[in-house]
Amino acid sequence: MPMSLLGASRSKMLRITFREDGNAMGIILEGRIVGLWAAELSRVWKERAPHLGSGKLSLDLRNVTYADTYGKQALRDICAFTDIELIANTPWTRNLAGEIVDNTRVCLSRENQPAGNAVAVCIRVNRASLMEPPSADTSRPAA
Repeated sequence: MPMSLLGASRSKMLRITFREDGNAMGIILEGRIVGLWAAELSRVWKERAPHLGSGKLSLDLRNVTYADTYGKQALRDICAFTDIELIANTPWTRNLAGEIVDNTRVCLSRENQPAGNAVAVCIRVNRASLMEPPSADTSRPAA
């Protein structure tokens, strides 16, 4: 039975909420970022991105339950646009955040967490660092 965007069961849907406050924008994602939903996320992001300008962007992944290859690429595209703060609170969402960006280029912070969620981790990603090649590991002596 084919699944339409409107006829999908609630557990298989993606809820996308944009919050804009001055020169800051927050994207809250809930559900599965897969297939057509990933395409919809990309579409609405492309509509909203010009409104951000040089503002601050946060991407809340705490209620994401799954992301396929298309979903991860949609998230990478958002991260490549500007400096971003990823918010994750479970081992799985932290792993997803690590897959979206290179784990060696994130700064974990527990400050400025959403109220009532003491286990959330904010990952700040500098867009310029995503475009630079990784630096050589100088912690080990050469063989």
